[in-house]
Amino acid sequence: MPPEPDREGYLDYKAKVEKGDSALQQRAELDCEKNPDTLSTALACYYNLHLTEKNIVKSLQKRDQDVIRESASRIKHIRHPAVRQEVSSGIEKLAKSWDAAKFGNHQEHIERHDSSIKKAIAKRQEQNPGESPGKSWVWAKLDVENRHLGRLEKYDKQLLEGIDNWIEGARRAEAKSLAAQVIARSRQRDHGNDNDRER
Repeated sequence: MPPEPDREGYLDYKAKVEKGDSALQQRAELDCEKNPDTLSTALACYYNLHLTEKNIVKSLQKRDQDVIRESASRIKHIRHPAVRQEVSSGIEKLAKSWDAAKFGNHQEHIERHDSSIKKAIAKRQEQNPGESPGKSWVWAKLDVENRHLGRLEKYDKQLLEGIDNWIEGARRAEAKSLAAQVIARSRQRDHGNDNDRER
């Protein structure tokens, strides 16, 4: 019978992979790909948990200044300088607010981490009385980390939607302004033609 996942097994897997054991990581990835819904082997569980932790770190590496810098290439296509400046300021405020909220949420996650895992273990063991504490720990940690990653991704999605709204709003305003200018010129031209005919 294959070994069940447990805390010590995960910590050992994580240490080896982070020291460069790519063969172990590839084996775990294959196990995970075979049964992605059930994570039926210890290695598949370890791979999934480690990947989730890495994705959390990756999400936290993106900061407000990165977002502002990335959106600058989109903002520069706004023709009107005053509108461009307003959008730039709006995105900067949005990014700073996002940064504070996201990292505040992560700080809360760190503070509640151990108690969240203990609660999740207790819940699992109540539902699965025969499950070993080590296996419950792996599944509880995976659940807690996945929920946290989901919250971080939600912050990122909301930020991107906010940036899109600022930029699309500016483009619509510019298009509307341009259309109004074209209509005004057309009317002036028509009015000029009417005056010429009257003469």
